[in-house]
Amino acid sequence: MVPTPLSKAWLVHLLALLWGLILWSGAPAKTGAEDLASAAPSPGGPPVEITAVGGVHYEAGVATAEGNVRVQHGGDVLYADRVSYDTRTHEATAEGHVRIYAGERIYRGDQITYNFLTRQVRSKAFDFVELPLVGSARSVESPEIGHYRIHEGMVAFENREDPTFRVRARAIDLYPDDRVVFRDVTFYVGEIPIAWLPYYYQSLQSRSWTLYFEPGDRTLWGAYLNTSLNWQVDENLDTTWHLDLRQERGIAGGVDLRYLPVPGGQGLFEGYYAQDSRPTLNPSIVPRIPISHERYRFLWQGQLPFGDDFVIAHNLNLWSDPWILEDFLWKEYIPERQPDNAVWADYRTQDFNVELLTRDNLNRFFDMIDRWPELDLETRRLSLFGTSLQYEGRGQLVNFHRSFSNQEVTDPALFSALYPFDPLVRFMLPQFGPNWLANGLVHDYSAYRWDTFHELVYPGQYFGWLSFAPRVGVEGTFWQENFVGDLPFGEPAGAGHLSRGRLLFVAGADASFKVSRTWLDAQDKALGIDGLRHVIEPYLEFQYIPTPDTRPQDILGFDSRLPNLEPFPTELAEWNSLDSIFAETLVRVGVRNRLQTKRDGKNYNLLRWDIFTDADFNRQVDEQLTPMHDTLTHVWNDVRLDPFPWLHFRSYSGIDMTGGKSFDVSTNSLSWQWIRADEITVGYQYLHRILIPTGFFHLAPPTFSFDQNFIPSSDLVFVRNFYRLNEAWQLETSHLFEAKTGHFEGQTYTIYRDFSAWQAALSYQNWDFLGGRTVQDVFLMLTLKAFPEAHLHVGR
Repeated sequence: MVPTPLSKAWLVHLLALLWGLILWSGAPAKTGAEDLASAAPSPGGPPVEITAVGGVHYEAGVATAEGNVRVQHGGDVLYADRVSYDTRTHEATAEGHVRIYAGERIYRGDQITYNFLTRQVRSKAFDFVELPLVGSARSVESPEIGHYRIHEGMVAFENREDPTFRVRARAIDLYPDDRVVFRDVTFYVGEIPIAWLPYYYQSLQSRSWTLYFEPGDRTLWGAYLNTSLNWQVDENLDTTWHLDLRQERGIAGGVDLRYLPVPGGQGLFEGYYAQDSRPTLNPSIVPRIPISHERYRFLWQGQLPFGDDFVIAHNLNLWSDPWILEDFLWKEYIPERQPDNAVWADYRTQDFNVELLTRDNLNRFFDMIDRWPELDLETRRLSLFGTSLQYEGRGQLVNFHRSFSNQEVTDPALFSALYPFDPLVRFMLPQFGPNWLANGLVHDYSAYRWDTFHELVYPGQYFGWLSFAPRVGVEGTFWQENFVGDLPFGEPAGAGHLSRGRLLFVAGADASFKVSRTWLDAQDKALGIDGLRHVIEPYLEFQYIPTPDTRPQDILGFDSRLPNLEPFPTELAEWNSLDSIFAETLVRVGVRNRLQTKRDGKNYNLLRWDIFTDADFNRQVDEQLTPMHDTLTHVWNDVRLDPFPWLHFRSYSGIDMTGGKSFDVSTNSLSWQWIRADEITVGYQYLHRILIPTGFFHLAPPTFSFDQNFIPSSDLVFVRNFYRLNEAWQLETSHLFEAKTGHFEGQTYTIYRDFSAWQAALSYQNWDFLGGRTVQDVFLMLTLKAFPEAHLHVGR
């Protein structure tokens, strides 16, 4: 659940209205038609003009006025029945129907005392208006400069006699631009108190108090009510309390703690516990093993800086089962299917950085690559001997341990994504046969690995137009004690420890140049064109890696290549899959285009287009690790079109050049605010021949017949529309449509209503993926209108 922040805006407004009690000040004036007098609170300041029906009189340095008194200082105006102003202390006391207008702020009371120099204020029984806030208090005083104390104060968020939402506090201590402290504070809806806190602290630089309600009905939850309350205890501790009630799943709750352990540091603890009455409910088609009714998730993250260069950090997670987030905390589940558990120390300077990291598997139902520990040294690119010759390098020492799930190994949900070139598939299948998964022959394995890489680069400008940077490097890697269970991998029992090394001499180069043409006479105010310039940048990137003396299939690796739909990097220094280095003779040829104009005196990119292709003359696999030897696999396009602030187009594609042996991918989106009240976003994604992870091959026997393991194609269309009907009503819709099957995979409809004191959102969602369970969700969200910076969040 993501609470909707009520924003610190209301506290800023509260600060302003209380501060406004002190801000109006006076200065000398001249006698006018009704009697004018003047006094000067500070040399050189604007005059204070005092007019009154009964006249203005001076006696012993005190100016007194009576009868429809009007006092003006700059833009601030005070009205009262009687006013006295002490020219020595610069303090004014107003009595009888006192009203102060200071910009949009309005203050009313029977008696207000104000000091124009110190801006200290004392008042009894006063009212104020600081839109959208209104309030009243029994009294206000300033015990010291920069500190204002309000007694028995009430703050509301509607300018009417009976406000819907209001806050009462026995005492409010305000420290402008710093913090505000409430004591004995009660929150009301109408006349009904809904929350009470003995003490509430709010930094004016941090998030505000949040009260969030989400009632609804959802498949696998039934009717539910999710609530959150944020309470900032002090400037170093901010808390959020959760209480969730679900008809089908029972009660759940938890607490989030955000804290500052040391100056400049940060910490986060999140605890969530659910007494799940129906843990067997499963929203997906992936089988599950039995789990307990007691389900939990704990997270602890922190960062401790020591000076500007050194930091110690940790990210620890403990889950009851693999599906706690999927079942209860869906928004967090989408970006994090498997948690990390690591502690590390990092030391950084301008020239190098050193990192020591330890990673362990605290959740044994997941696969994990443990590092006990890992030491990294990285040197940034440095100039040598005062020349253009540059050096960069890295060194690494790791004690690896790959641990597999301690649950039933035939359950694919408990495995990492296994692809044809994953070490397990490469070696377990040939060694143990096609039933190695079902036979439970998966063993943990481990190794030590030393790796070092050093590279020299000589960038330069040639012929006045050509940028050329050749590079050469050497990379050395050594694996020691490469074990599968108790057996050294690739060796018979009792043969001793397995050790392998790899030495690579690599080379590469980058070359590019730019040409441009300018049309200064191209002018069109309607299109925002103030001259045009077209910049063309052809470029070439080359990398050569010889055939390694230790190939990827000779070791059980850890940092192995993972399939993706992006091109490979063209520099070995950018690789992190050190255990999957293949021979490579790669040439990337491309052209970057930019079409620019001038806006606000600066260069503005109307169009950016990058098109390139990779020719690998020693290719082993394509980007998703499908074995092939084609020199060319794809042409890549990256297009960004931004002609107006209200029109944006993005397109990214990889077009197969192998005649159907590899994949196609194309992702496009258009965002158009065609009128002020309506914005439409349309997206389209095309996928063809995407490889299925072999971790799901237990549904069919493992095989290397790649044609059987592809998703044929997908044509996914996304449409989102946000329409503001008027100031009170807004409508938002989104649709996810699979055109290949004519099937709506997702639909959401949300109506927003702006009431006098609340913003409400009623939403319906329907998710229906082929082969899975349909999930429907209907819910209502309520947020206070008085917080204009609040954002409405649709569901978890």
